[in-house]
Amino acid sequence: MKKMFIILIVSIFIIGVVWGESEISVSADDFNFGYAPQNAKVTCAFWIYAGDRDTLKISRVKTSCGCTKAPLDKNVLNPGDSTYLEIVFSTRQYRGESSRSIQISSNATPPTKELKIKTNVQTQMDLTEPIVINPYKVDISKFGEKMRDKSKFSIENKSDNDIELTMVYYPEEYFDIDLPKVVKAGKTAEGKVQIKNEYQSEEFNKSFTFELNDDNHSRFTVPVTRVIRQLGSTQASK
Repeated sequence: MKKMFIILIVSIFIIGVVWGESEISVSADDFNFGYAPQNAKVTCAFWIYAGDRDTLKISRVKTSCGCTKAPLDKNVLNPGDSTYLEIVFSTRQYRGESSRSIQISSNATPPTKELKIKTNVQTQMDLTEPIVINPYKVDISKFGEKMRDKSKFSIENKSDNDIELTMVYYPEEYFDIDLPKVVKAGKTAEGKVQIKNEYQSEEFNKSFTFELNDDNHSRFTVPVTRVIRQLGSTQASK
């Protein structure tokens, strides 16, 4: 009888541990920015999900170098809840292929989750293939009182084939993008970035990423910057 009682207690304890164990999952394990210019900030985002068993507590988000920031929206998630992890990579003077890692430490099992980002930093974005973006950095800064909430860009297809474009990522809360679906062979198509009303008084450095249907599934990331200065002011507003 005593033996059966001990087995019962141990079984209850094991069940409690299993069902109380925290879980973590992420929307993706990696993100490829593709081609991006030097001296720019490019961004992407991952969604972090808590399991249904127990509260997920994120104790640390660590990047592999100072050129990568990973601000977390919140670090305590109730069962079934989620949060937004933005990745900001400064391309600086890097050249060519560049990869970085982000480690998320939590009370889940296993306790560490690793994410990867990859970028092909270009010194001359006007020489990329099979398309060229002009301008390859979209600046929608506002100086003085005149309203400025949108900017256009063009995409030149330098190949002999029509190219389809598919949006991969953009920060939907900040701006809308009118991206051409197809750019005909040897032709140029126009796109537009339109800042949303609630962010017209904000400064930011964001970006958008799209993918081509060429053989390499090439990706391009375009930085989008907004600075606000009033006439006679020497500093940007915060």
